[in-house]
Amino acid sequence: MKSLAKQSLDTLVDSLLDELEAHVRVIAPGAKIGVLDSYYVGNLKQMLLEKHPGVPDSVFHLLRDDLIVVQQDYSAPTRALTRFDPSRLRVPKTKIKPADGTLLQETYGPLTNVNVVRHKYLDPDLFGIALRFSPHFFSPKSIDRWAQVTLSLARQTAALAELKSRVGLSQKEVINEDTEHTLVRAYHDD
Repeated sequence: MKSLAKQSLDTLVDSLLDELEAHVRVIAPGAKIGVLDSYYVGNLKQMLLEKHPGVPDSVFHLLRDDLIVVQQDYSAPTRALTRFDPSRLRVPKTKIKPADGTLLQETYGPLTNVNVVRHKYLDPDLFGIALRFSPHFFSPKSIDRWAQVTLSLARQTAALAELKSRVGLSQKEVINEDTEHTLVRAYHDD
């Protein structure tokens, strides 16, 4: 059972993160910085002290001094040379509430082109997923431009991998309706 101090600290941290109105996460030193992490927001303990100046120090003694808050970027790329086809992710009603399904859709939908749907079956599944590359992807680029292009690709695939992990989707439940049996295909601009 959690102590009262731990519960109050968790409540303060949750309220701070909710007020930031952005996708944020708390990380410790040595933690992996992912491609979806975009900005350093601040030191968690310092942010809490500034937000709640009257809270006794005894509440914050359980909090590590070296935790930081980073903002994540799930926005769709402005001009992507790679993109996912529209697909449908069915998640069991027992795993997510309607509000959670909406939150998953709003978070991951723009970057992955996935439509999250609650359904009655026991396991999640993903239909029609395909990653497509524009012919312009393979045109000559500078090193700086290749860095931008590959970062965009990394963000898209990292967001899909994160969504896959959050709903407990296994690779065998990823269904490609194409007979090519591949998740990666080329597309042509119209």
